[in-house]
Amino acid sequence: MKVSVILPISNNYFDANRSIISLINQTYKNLEILICLNGNSKKYNTKIKKNFSEYKQVKFYEIEEKNIVNALNFLIEKSSGEFIARMDADDVSFPKRIEKQIKYLIDNNLSFASTNGEVVDANFDKIYSHAKRQKNIYSNS
Repeated sequence: MKVSVILPISNNYFDANRSIISLINQTYKNLEILICLNGNSKKYNTKIKKNFSEYKQVKFYEIEEKNIVNALNFLIEKSSGEFIARMDADDVSFPKRIEKQIKYLIDNNLSFASTNGEVVDANFDKIYSHAKRQKNIYSNS
């Protein structure tokens, strides 16, 4: 089952490489990583595309308009996976993130899921947890 991971990057975000690397290193391998570069300098776009040119699962797109909603909608249109995972340029995913999420969705007959997160500093030391407690589970049945 193919997963499309959509990742908008804007404002020459200094640490987006870390986000992309965390996606490349996923244990779940049937995925495409779709990145929309919007609101960056040409120099930034050229450099980040060069950094990941050897990874065929990473696909870059550029739009001129600096707007996250337009970037996300653009990436959704470009996606070819049965599931879409969302990520921000300042996020880092654990290696089994996609694997666990797909298993959970399938095992529970779900169409979507939301996750908790941890806010960390530059050394990956936990600052606090960002948890959302959901009382309802929505299923396809």
